[in-house]
Amino acid sequence: MTADIIHATIPAAQYRVLIAGGCYAGLSAAVHILEKCDAIDSPINIDVTIVDERDGYCMSTEATCL
Repeated sequence: MTADIIHATIPAAQYRVLIAGGCYAGLSAAVHILEKCDAIDSPINIDVTIVDERDGYCMSTEATCL
């Protein structure tokens, strides 16, 4: 009889980030968080969710919404 050895792998921790507001600051925060998590030696598994009251991107300087 042979003993079956099960190699258990520990799953990488997945972090969740919620960003409230999708204008310049919210989108910039999401981009910077994702870049920082990918730039290190061992990447961090991260899930970013952006929540905004508008359903599109609004550029307030020209008052046009896309």
